[in-house]
Amino acid sequence: MTENNKEADIIGTIERIVDYDKNIRIVTTDMANGYRSHIQLCLPNAKLIVDKYHVYQNFYSKVAKSKKTIMEKIGQQIDQETNPAKAQRMKAVRELVIHNAYLFKFGKDKLAEKTRRIAIMADVCQTFPEFNHLRLIKEGFERIYEQESRTDAEAAYAEWIKLIHQRGPGK
Repeated sequence: MTENNKEADIIGTIERIVDYDKNIRIVTTDMANGYRSHIQLCLPNAKLIVDKYHVYQNFYSKVAKSKKTIMEKIGQQIDQETNPAKAQRMKAVRELVIHNAYLFKFGKDKLAEKTRRIAIMADVCQTFPEFNHLRLIKEGFERIYEQESRTDAEAAYAEWIKLIHQRGPGK
């Protein structure tokens, strides 16, 4: 509803709504801190709801960042590996991750469309358990939004939080 996230524009837009302080109880927004803090100034009791698109976008950027961190650690593991055959195998699987960047972008249904994708993901997760933990976290997150009821979504969320708090391999 506003062209930008400047405090004066956001508050001005809200205050132009008749009885805004009585009638507005829920506000949907993206994840910009500016919107959140400015909305809370004039609607302190309103619930803020972040739209699904922005939640997914934020989550997938964190998955990509985690994948990059794991790849760096794997590079160090390979450099420290004293068994040449094992190091070569680890390099080969790391190359699968590099050349199949979609693996952690696809949802499980898209991943399952081709048996090759499933085989690559299985190989990657078996060779590097850190990736399996990341996969479980990603799929657990997606499962929250697949639920048909709030109760089921909250149960899926509780399971997902457990995964988040588990220390993955190599941590």
